[in-house]
Amino acid sequence: MRKAYGRNSDVDFLVIIGDEMENLRRESVRIREGLGKILMPFDLLVAPYSKWQQIKDVPGLIYREADKTGEIVYKA
Repeated sequence: MRKAYGRNSDVDFLVIIGDEMENLRRESVRIREGLGKILMPFDLLVAPYSKWQQIKDVPGLIYREADKTGEIVYKA
């Protein structure tokens, strides 16, 4: 999370899930519905762990920024 935020800020969530998840879209919808009570705009990215490992260091992708500057909110 960036420390600077304002009235028009949003929250970005990256959820890394197990590779066994068969329907990534369905899981994304399920998580979004669970976060629906958040009273501010948010973006949600869902990535399988193996894909995350492949792309987390690619320059120019949001996944790299998340890896370098993001904060873990919950780890299972």
